[in-house]
Amino acid sequence: MTAACGLARNFTHLLLARIGVGVGEATLTPSAYSMLSDYFDKPRLPRAMSFFACGIFIGAGLAMVLGGSVVSTVARTPFVDLPLLGVARSWQIVFIVVGLPGLALALWLSTLREPVRRDAGSVATGHQPAREGLRELTGYLGRYPWMFISLYVGAALYSIIAFGDSWYPELFIRTWGWTPRHAGGIIGAATLTAGPVGMIFAGWYSSRLITAGKVDACLWLMGLGALSITVPAIVLPLSPNPLMASALLVPFKFFQGFPPVLAPAAICMAAPNKLRGRLGALFPFSTGIVGVTFGPILPALVTDYVFRDPHALRYALALSMGLTGPVAFAVSWFGLRQYRQCYHSLADQAGGPPTAVQG
Repeated sequence: MTAACGLARNFTHLLLARIGVGVGEATLTPSAYSMLSDYFDKPRLPRAMSFFACGIFIGAGLAMVLGGSVVSTVARTPFVDLPLLGVARSWQIVFIVVGLPGLALALWLSTLREPVRRDAGSVATGHQPAREGLRELTGYLGRYPWMFISLYVGAALYSIIAFGDSWYPELFIRTWGWTPRHAGGIIGAATLTAGPVGMIFAGWYSSRLITAGKVDACLWLMGLGALSITVPAIVLPLSPNPLMASALLVPFKFFQGFPPVLAPAAICMAAPNKLRGRLGALFPFSTGIVGVTFGPILPALVTDYVFRDPHALRYALALSMGLTGPVAFAVSWFGLRQYRQCYHSLADQAGGPPTAVQG
C-alpha cells in the first residue's frame, strides 16, 4: 500500500492507499506486544520492548536527516519518466522505492514461529471465567480503572510533549533563520542517537528495578520521565541561541524514548495472556488520538489564539509543554497502587513469584 501511494493519480487514490497503509500498520503493535510478552518473562520484557521500539527513532531520525536532501532533490527533478508507468512525480518515486522492499520483509517475517503462551488461561472476573469479546475487555478495564487511566491517559499526555517536536524544524527556521536541511540534520542526529539511548536505558533500568522487586517500575519511571522531559521542552524553545537549543535536543530526545518502551511493557505485564493484544492495541490508539493530534495542534492553537503572532512559536511551545508535563506526571502516578495490586494478582494466578527470572 505504501508503493501504491506512488501510483496515485488523484486525491481519492492517494487517500485509499494511505488508509491501506494505516490498516497494515495497525496489525504490528498488538501482535508484537503479545509475542514479545511470550518470548520474554516479565523482568526482561522492558528490555525487549526497548530494542523493538528503537525502530521508531531510527526511522524518524533518518527521515529528518534525509528529509532536507529529499526536498532539494524533488525541487530539482519534479518529474521522472518510468517504464510502463509513464511520467511520475519525484515524491511518487519515493513511495515506490520505500514500499517495495517491504514485500521481501514480509517473506522473512512469515518464517517466525509463534511462541509458547505464558500464563495462558481464562481472565478472572470475580470467581467466574471471563467471556470472550468486548465484554471481557471492558470488564477487565473496569476492574482496574485507575491503573488503566494512568497507563493510557498518562502515556497520551506524555505523547503530546513528545509529538510537539514536530514544530522543532520550523522553530529553528523561524527563530534562528536555519535552512530546512540544516535543521533536519541537527534534529535528526539527536533523534538517531539520544532517542535509542533513552529507550535502551528505560528498558534496562526498569528491568533491573522489577528484578529487585519494584513491580511498578515501568509506570513509576514513565511518570518521572514526563516530569523530566518537561524541563528541556520548556527551556529549548526559549534558548537565547541555536547552539543551546541544539544541546537541549539531547535530553529531550532521551526522555522522549520512555513511553514507547515503558507503557507497552507495563500494559503487557498487567494483562492476562488472552487480553494482551487487545489491551496493547489501545496504547497506540490512545497516544495516536491524543498525542499525534494535539502534539502538533496545541502549540499552533496557542500561537494563533493566545499570542496571535507566528513569530511567537517559541513561547507557544514552552507554554503548551509546561502545562502538559506536570499533568502527565500526576496522571501516570496516581494508578501505581492499583497497578501493584493487579501485578501481584496475576502472579498469584500464574502460581509463581512475580519477579522470578526465567532462563
